[in-house]
Amino acid sequence: MLARFITKHFGGIPTKFSDLKWLIRVNPESPNSTPQAFEYRKVSPGNQPEYQPPKTEKLFKNRYYEKDTRRQYPQTVVFSPNDVKLIGKGDSFEPPVINKRYKYKASAPHLDPTGDAGNPEFSIRAVE
Repeated sequence: MLARFITKHFGGIPTKFSDLKWLIRVNPESPNSTPQAFEYRKVSPGNQPEYQPPKTEKLFKNRYYEKDTRRQYPQTVVFSPNDVKLIGKGDSFEPPVINKRYKYKASAPHLDPTGDAGNPEFSIRAVE
């Protein structure tokens, strides 16, 4: 008699803990308390293309910010009236270069890493 009551009202005798989730939840249609990865990751690591370093570059020029896709924030581009006129005419117009956040210049040119200076293994660089 008890088994028939449980089957009728609860769908059967619970055999595992996941069958008792309805006891914990107020809304049985609500999602789990632990979010899935696709719910909070904007760009999942598995979907990013693998970084292909240029074959001619040295290994020490493998900079992290060039591969980092999470921090490539949208940047504002301002067009001058002359640029807008060129776009409207259909002339060849080169869009402005954005993402110049990391522009390096040599702070000690006498320590040139190309081998022209006295110390080819050392170079100090500064960010503009």
